Amino acid sequence: MKARMLGMLLLAGCGAADPKVGEEGADSGRPDSGQPDSGGADASDGTDASDGADASDGADGGSGGTPVIFEIDGGDDAFALLQATAGSTGWEFGAALVQAEAPASGNLALDLPDPPDSLLQEDDNGVWVGIFAPIRFDDSDGDGDQGRGEPLSAFGLSWMVWLGGTLPGEYTAAGLRPGWNALAFDFIDGGIDRIDRIDAVPLPSNFAVRGDLDLGGTATVIEDAGLLVIPQLALEGAPVSSLLLDQPLDSPWTVALRGRPPADHMDSDGGVSFALEVVLAYADLDRSGSATEGDAALYTACSPSGETVYAAWFDAPEQAQLALYMAVTGYPAGWAALAASSTGNRVLSTTEAQDLRLDSSCPGL
Repeated sequence: MKARMLGMLLLAGCGAADPKVGEEGADSGRPDSGQPDSGGADASDGTDASDGADASDGADGGSGGTPVIFEIDGGDDAFALLQATAGSTGWEFGAALVQAEAPASGNLALDLPDPPDSLLQEDDNGVWVGIFAPIRFDDSDGDGDQGRGEPLSAFGLSWMVWLGGTLPGEYTAAGLRPGWNALAFDFIDGGIDRIDRIDAVPLPSNFAVRGDLDLGGTATVIEDAGLLVIPQLALEGAPVSSLLLDQPLDSPWTVALRGRPPADHMDSDGGVSFALEVVLAYADLDRSGSATEGDAALYTACSPSGETVYAAWFDAPEQAQLALYMAVTGYPAGWAALAASSTGNRVLSTTEAQDLRLDSSCPGL
């Protein structure tokens, strides 16, 4: 409870405060930071929470910066630590404090420097704060900067937070230290979800593209019934050059989708580039063996609880704000089985995607 309260204070302070540093002729007044060890604060380390802690109390990490290790599951891509600020409409991302090449295998070890004054804000408690989000991306042009046409392969939800000045006692009691901390925020309800070790900061490949999707389940089979995978755009009247699948309907049934859908299946909304494919049972009224204009739609695939299930493709995000949204809500890059209902959408597990229905209990078009 204490950590959640602290997180709200920290975020509220950073979001409300104008930058007090980096202005011409202004002196930040913030002290230099000593470097904490990788273990975070412990109640038994002799620190009195009522006294607070000063940035000069940490152990000296050497002139090269504070050793930090990011845990990655594959790499050979580029790494950056982006400045993050809490604005009135959400998180905004700016300059990279650090850029590096992620190793092809193993973890990424870096010596993080103290951030410059221009990347800090003063919170309501007089603590100087710098917040940075770790990302990995395809640096196709080799310039070290993430830009257009360079999708993210990973967006970390454990962020590096630098604290300078005298920390209030409630900060140190919650495990925060002067210098670098690794904080996993609760991006839904606010506050801090957990404090990670800075020698084990998780940075999984949450946007590694999923090129395959397998759906399956049972069906009520009628004579001359077919199974169709058709883009939502086509059902809305847009012309498409091809369909992903059109075959007789059996029970059990399977659908195997491989690779990115054709360009004319793709749509976009709010910066997300995606394709929404409807899994549809139809009556082949003219007995042509394929879907034609005169055939009748029967029902769409659904989960056991009646949610409409789509085959959805999402391109990997190129903007940090979009990556944050997708990472928090669980949307992957590539294929996903997406269940939709009046209460919202959810991504199905591999097991759930094989336990679908095509029968009269499922929604129609």
